[in-house]
Amino acid sequence: MKKLVLSAAVAFFVTAAASAQTNVDYSSQTGSGNTGTTTQTGSANFNELTQNGNGNGSIVAQLGEGNEATTSQTGNGNQSEAEQSGDYNFASVMQDGTTNESELAQDGDDNTAMVSSTGTSNTSWISQEGDDNSATLTQWGEGNASTLAQDGDANTASITQSTGTRVSDFNTSTAEQTGDRNALTVLQVNDGYNSSETSQDGDDNYIRVRQNGISNDAEVAQVGNDNWTDTYQRGRDNEVSVSQVGNDNSAKEYTIGRDNSTEITQFFGNNNSADVNRNGDDNSATITQMFGSNNMADVDQFGDANEADIMSMGSSNEAVAYQDGDMNIAGITQAGNSNWADIMQEGDSNEAMALQTGSNNDAEFDQIGNNNEGSAMQIGNGNMVDLMQSGDGNMSSSMQMGTSHSATISQSGMDHFHQGIQMGSGNTLSITQSN
Repeated sequence: MKKLVLSAAVAFFVTAAASAQTNVDYSSQTGSGNTGTTTQTGSANFNELTQNGNGNGSIVAQLGEGNEATTSQTGNGNQSEAEQSGDYNFASVMQDGTTNESELAQDGDDNTAMVSSTGTSNTSWISQEGDDNSATLTQWGEGNASTLAQDGDANTASITQSTGTRVSDFNTSTAEQTGDRNALTVLQVNDGYNSSETSQDGDDNYIRVRQNGISNDAEVAQVGNDNWTDTYQRGRDNEVSVSQVGNDNSAKEYTIGRDNSTEITQFFGNNNSADVNRNGDDNSATITQMFGSNNMADVDQFGDANEADIMSMGSSNEAVAYQDGDMNIAGITQAGNSNWADIMQEGDSNEAMALQTGSNNDAEFDQIGNNNEGSAMQIGNGNMVDLMQSGDGNMSSSMQMGTSHSATISQSGMDHFHQGIQMGSGNTLSITQSN
């Protein structure tokens, strides 16, 4: 009998000890001054809180081991805050209507975080510091805003401030991921005062920002390792700027209409490339590829007040700008190595330029109709210019200074004029002008 009592006592204490480490909490509140606070410190934490209407609030903080937290607040004064420090973190906050707000921070281990906020003064902030980060945020309508910062390890993030299908409003987003397997997508769709600013610092970076309508703007910056960017903005006051500093850079932008502009700068080197593609309105584009590596740049703009500028400093340069109609102008300046440049503009107030300083230069322009001009100045090495302008205000110039010159110019209808000048080495010139 003593044995039996003893085993029962031991069983009781073992169970009590186990459940003393088994933090769990469910909370549920339905109407009026809601608020909640949960703090669980060590072991297999878990928490769930659901609040339904009026003053909502909630704060959760869990410190170590199996963390997980879920909060869902439905109507009125929503806020929320969750903080989990180490081990298997996961958190999810879902707020439904009125003055939403949320804040979330997870410190280390298998982080994940998701927030979804549906209507009115949305805003949110997430920060995850180390280990297998991931975060997703989706907000539906009115004051949207968002900020995200993930510091190290297998980062990835996705922010959508929504048209899932409709409502979007005052979007804006700011994000930052510092090291390891970074990737990010921000998508702020229709009828919102979009804006976005992101930055990734090192390792396998990738960013994509798409913004679909109204006051678009976006800035991206990437510093080192396998960088790549891709943005797309569809309608209204578009603008974008990308800066990449080193390693396998690349960037791309595709815009469709309104007060477009774009600037891509790819600093100190490595596998550069850049691409801008466009549809209409007050276009402009500038690509600058700085001190070296396998540069390439391309700009295509189809209608309205086009302009394009490309500049490149060293390594295997190439550059192309093709503009279809309206106030065209293009540019291109390349300083050293395997240069090549190509400008093709089809109609309206064309103009073109190209200056390449050293190495295997080449430059080709075709401008088909309207107030054409031209020009090219190549100072040393493999030079060659080929210009063909077909109709209207033609003119041309060309000057090549040292080594294997050649130039071939043909201007077909209207006010031709040409000037040449090639200085020392392989000269050749052939010009045909007609009317």
